[in-house]
Amino acid sequence: MSDFSGINITISDLAGLSQPLTKLIETVSCGIGKIYEPIHIKRIAQAKSKEIEIISNAIMNNIELPTSYKDGDISIDSKNINNLIARTKDRLIYQELKKQQNIESVFSIAYECLKDIPCVDNTPVDPDWTNEFFDNVANINSHSMQMLWGKLLAGEVQSPGTYSLRTLKTLKLLSQREAQLFTDILPFVLRCKGSSDGSTMDYFLPTEAYSDVLAKRNITFSKITLLSDAGLVSNTPFVCIKLTIDAGHSEKIESYSKNILIKNNEEHTITLSYLVYCLTEAGKQLLNIACPPSMKLDYDEYLKDCAEDIRLNAVLKPIVQKATALTFDII
Repeated sequence: MSDFSGINITISDLAGLSQPLTKLIETVSCGIGKIYEPIHIKRIAQAKSKEIEIISNAIMNNIELPTSYKDGDISIDSKNINNLIARTKDRLIYQELKKQQNIESVFSIAYECLKDIPCVDNTPVDPDWTNEFFDNVANINSHSMQMLWGKLLAGEVQSPGTYSLRTLKTLKLLSQREAQLFTDILPFVLRCKGSSDGSTMDYFLPTEAYSDVLAKRNITFSKITLLSDAGLVSNTPFVCIKLTIDAGHSEKIESYSKNILIKNNEEHTITLSYLVYCLTEAGKQLLNIACPPSMKLDYDEYLKDCAEDIRLNAVLKPIVQKATALTFDII
């Protein structure tokens, strides 16, 4: 990862950068009010010291500080004021330094994500989104969480509007445990058409309503509930995905490696409804920046279990009597 500590990027420097990196720097400048310029420790210290000096002078010159404790009156020993001010300086300087380090770490991750991309959408990132983003990342200390924020920034620079303000709020409140659990379920997330023209997709997990497809993979209801509380998965009862399959045609349910192909062998259209845990909009948006799933699991076995669960428990309209009305293949 590139080290940007102490580097000043000015307007003239932007000419040698790719369009994605130029846009990234311009986006960051909107968030911190200048062309990206990591602030040197000494400069922060000087600025904060001056700020505290002004405040402390105002306190000592304009406020009558009690200097004793008697009959229930609280007093402050004036000789300790300087020590208090010094500690306050140290605390504020440390906090600002940490925030700056966090911002630079996230910037560096986004930089790495964009450096080999030839071009991105020219549409500027919304200033309100940018301000909210940098207000949040200043307080993100975990490297694993910074990775998510960096990828999210890169994605928004590539295509503004990809990540909503609600998703920023969800990610801000996400704990490392919840983020790891979300990563753990990614290999098992399925998707299918969410609209007749395929312009939207539904992302989901099979429920425990009928079988133990998830439990066999150590994805328990308590974990689903935790992800629901985190705003990533909806565990609302009776949420269904629906597939409308014309006579003689097929529809597919997709996974990371293979698909479940469902063919309608009847001479009329069949609508299939199946209870699921749906990912929320924030969950869908964060799906693409979470760590890629492990491919060590047996996808054939998992998809066969899912296909059998759908075959046995999906509601079909009109009601189909023949067992061969629908056939399920893993492709």
